[in-house]
Amino acid sequence: MDGTSFAMFYQDLWGKCLGFAKKAEGDISEIISMEKEFTGHEKTSKLAVRDLDIEKHIKSTAECIVERLTHKASEVFAPKNGRLQISFDECWDKVRYVLCVDSSGNTDWSLFSPLEIWKQLEAEYGGKKGITKACMQTAKEIAEMFCVPNDRSVETKSGMAILSIPVRAGDYYYKEGGKGKSLFFGEKMRVTDCLLYLESFAQWAGLAGVLGANGQWESRIGWPLESIVVSREKFEFGQHITMTTFANKFEFRFSVEATEKLQFFLREFYFEEEGLVE
Repeated sequence: MDGTSFAMFYQDLWGKCLGFAKKAEGDISEIISMEKEFTGHEKTSKLAVRDLDIEKHIKSTAECIVERLTHKASEVFAPKNGRLQISFDECWDKVRYVLCVDSSGNTDWSLFSPLEIWKQLEAEYGGKKGITKACMQTAKEIAEMFCVPNDRSVETKSGMAILSIPVRAGDYYYKEGGKGKSLFFGEKMRVTDCLLYLESFAQWAGLAGVLGANGQWESRIGWPLESIVVSREKFEFGQHITMTTFANKFEFRFSVEATEKLQFFLREFYFEEEGLVE
């Protein structure tokens, strides 16, 4: 489903939600009025509907729709096989403090419009904008994960970049006896994120064989709690990137071609964008 059709569906859904909310408000008022007219008080009826917070229901529905729209936009506007992060919090703040504020400065949820939100997302990320933004995000993550110096180039050896990310692993004792090393909680996800960003870079660079690197890693280590690390185990992702595992770091060796393209990628989308080079 394309983005506009997706937004139109939620536009229709939002209309039904508002209709439900208005009917519920009317029913609540009617219930309270009935008891007051008959008994002179409202205690029982108010107790019966005390948890029916219609305003809260409307707000939470709008919030959920914005989350769905930003997730869809991150898929639609991302480069092929790449990753694009679109901030839900930023989008939600624009909705609450700009889109749904009336001329008196009060929140008016009748102004909420999934179609309008989608148009704004399309204006910000559509066309090449989303692709460029995704490349900038990927370059920043790669530079920070590998602690690349803020200068013009990545350090190389014989024309090849050798970069590493630190990992933490502790002793793991096998049931059969003996012990090995196991990644601490959260470390596996850091490696997974690193591989996914390298896959995004490889897609941009046209490096065959690197796509699927994370799948190769996942199939090897799976999702056991122990996440065993074998020292000096090698993972070859095509002919361009080799990952070697150690108990305290994972080392990535880039081919000469991959290194040249990584140099250019980081300079184009990170160093210059961040103003780190002249």
